[in-house]
Formats: sequence, C-alpha cells, structure tokens
Amino acid sequence: MGVTVPEIKYSFEGDPFNYPLEISNFEYDLLNQGFINFLNDLIEYSEQLKQLEELAGEIEKTRRRVNALEYVLIPSLNETIKFIKMKLDEIERETHGRLTRIKEIIRGEVER
Repeated sequence: MGVTVPEIKYSFEGDPFNYPLEISNFEYDLLNQGFINFLNDLIEYSEQLKQLEELAGEIEKTRRRVNALEYVLIPSLNETIKFIKMKLDEIERETHGRLTRIKEIIRGEVER
C-alpha cells in the first residue's frame, strides 16, 4: 500500500550467560534464557503492532478519501454534467429558432 512501516533492529552485546558461577544455577540459566526469548518475542510483537497501527491509519485515510469521492465529488460532478447538458440544449434551441427566423427573412426577400 506504499506505507512506510518501522522495522526494529536489536542486538545483544556480550554474552548473556556471562555471570559469576557463584550465583549461577540451573534455574537461573533457564530464567535468563526465558527472558531472552521473551524479549525477542516482545520486540517482534511491538514491531508487528506498530505496522498494524500504520496500516490501520492508512486504511482510514483511504476510506475517508473514498467517502469524499462517493458522497461529495461524484454527485457534484453529476450535477455539473446535468447543468452543462441543459445549457447546451438551451443554446441549441435558441440557435434553431434564430436559423428559422433567418430562413423566413431570406424567403421573404427572395419572394419580393
């Protein structure tokens, strides 16, 4: 749709498992790994959420444009077309009347 959506880039510096062995145990390692996985999922979710928000905004703008065309511009153009047709018909009738009068005047001069 031509919408620019953000892309979140992230990286971890250093080793997330580089901590003193005195405080380390199996549960701490699982917790650390779970947090890293959660953080990755959270960042991916945030990126997708922002993309959906941007797309929803673009869809809303497009919907407003369509409504403006459908309910304002197109009816206005149709009214303008009707007005122009009426004016052209009126000019055609006037021209026909003038030509008829001119023909009558010419016939009157020829018969004399």
